Amino acid sequence: MMAEYIMSQQNSDKLMAEFNEAQSMGKSKYPLAKKWFLDEFPDFTMKNGKKAASNAKIVKIKRSAIAKTVKFP
Repeated sequence: MMAEYIMSQQNSDKLMAEFNEAQSMGKSKYPLAKKWFLDEFPDFTMKNGKKAASNAKIVKIKRSAIAKTVKFP
């Protein structure tokens, strides 16, 4: 859910790079990445996270459907 929430942000490329870096620096992926995430998004709630995840899935569905659309000349 953290990745989906990050991808819903305006500067998602930068934030995702930082998130990935936090995952790679810790002994385990989760603890340091979670700390970074909560520091970066102090107002995060599970409700907001679920909404962002749902919206991200809808965008993915639409992009996938567009990519599969056959275009006739």
